[in-house]
Amino acid sequence: NLGDVPRYIIFPLIALSVLAFIWFSYRYYARIDELDLFDNLWANTFGIYAYAIVTFVWYILAEAGVVAQVDYISVFVITLIVTTLTYLARHFGVR
Repeated sequence: NLGDVPRYIIFPLIALSVLAFIWFSYRYYARIDELDLFDNLWANTFGIYAYAIVTFVWYILAEAGVVAQVDYISVFVITLIVTTLTYLARHFGVR
């Protein structure tokens, strides 16, 4: 349970994680070729669209009492799945 971890440990870990993610992303995009950049552009576009659609639909259905409240970890996982599948489809031949 993260409630047991002192804040002076959590905040630096979060900051370090965010900085590492930004650094990795910058280095990765600086090294890839144009085709891989386009594959990533498609994947990231589909991922953000999936995020927006799933979050909006789930929120509306939850407000209507049809489903449980939005589980943002599930939305995040769905976004990663859509992004990864789109990247793989583009990278391995679907143009």
